[in-house]
Amino acid sequence: MLDRIKPRTLFREEPIKGIVWVAFMLVFLTVAYLDFKDKLTPLTTPVFILACLSGGILGLIFVRYILDPFFKYLDNALGRIINRRNNIFR
Repeated sequence: MLDRIKPRTLFREEPIKGIVWVAFMLVFLTVAYLDFKDKLTPLTTPVFILACLSGGILGLIFVRYILDPFFKYLDNALGRIINRRNNIFR
């Protein structure tokens, strides 16, 4: 029974979603850094950190509500096509 239980993480189960999430983080980090690189002071550093975190949150939302349904639809569509092909060749 314990053999079938696997740890579920974003990168192990579905690496494409993990890569997209990391890409969102890096894009927002880069944009935030380019925006604040001349103005980073102790007062603006929290704004910089919030901008980076918002990129991560938006990335998770994108992965959860846009990519996940798309991949499920694609998986179902490909499954139907493959099943049709297998039925034809029987």
